[in-house]
Amino acid sequence: MSIMSILFTGEERGMIKRAVMCKWENSHPPGLNGPPAEEKYPNQDPHWDHQTGGHRDQMKDLRTIIIEGIREAVPKAHNLNKAFKIRQEGTETPSAFLERFRESVRKYSGLDPNDPIGQGLLKIHFVTKSWPDIHRKLHKIEDWNEKSLDELLREAQKVFVRREDVKEKQKTKMMVATVNEVVSKQGQAGIEEPRRGYQDAGFRGRGRGRGSQVRRGGYKNSQQAGCFNCGRRGHFIRDCPDRAQEDRTANDMNYTDTE
Repeated sequence: MSIMSILFTGEERGMIKRAVMCKWENSHPPGLNGPPAEEKYPNQDPHWDHQTGGHRDQMKDLRTIIIEGIREAVPKAHNLNKAFKIRQEGTETPSAFLERFRESVRKYSGLDPNDPIGQGLLKIHFVTKSWPDIHRKLHKIEDWNEKSLDELLREAQKVFVRREDVKEKQKTKMMVATVNEVVSKQGQAGIEEPRRGYQDAGFRGRGRGRGSQVRRGGYKNSQQAGCFNCGRRGHFIRDCPDRAQEDRTANDMNYTDTE
């Protein structure tokens, strides 16, 4: 009992005792199953001896019911710092942030977020703890502290929607730029890749025409792109040594046939 005097005031000890008596009587009705509450929580020193079995049991019971009475009677400590030490998260909507704030105030401060005091604190911290762009917008509203939370929430939602629109536009621009870059690279690769003509198909052509493979404006770059007959760079198709060899071979074959 001396510990109780150190830890609690007289009023708090009275609250604990009343909670203990009420809890004991509810679980142990008088005359049915157990001694009365006054015997379990005596008003005076009962002179229990901890070396005696029955007294040890009484002391254990007293310790147990005192702990239960403390839990029942003493109000939970309030932590205002924890209640208001939150900020709007990166992807959190204003409505979700406000609801999380309400729950934090209700849980840690002991205040009712719906009464005038709770509403006033919620309003101030909702404005100051929102995203910087939302905070600036709400702070510019004339007499914002006189507005209701619903009005401030509507304005915050407008900023949130505009922010999401900007994000979508940025994503679209990035996608278009990426597609344009890919198309440009593919087009450049198509110009620079040597055109092998019939050779790619497994046989060599013998015609001297430029053919349809040369794009408009692309003939003047054909030497850099490569010979259309052999694929090597540094000469045009008309100067291709492989083609000259093919012509000689063909002429020899014709000469042999005429003989």
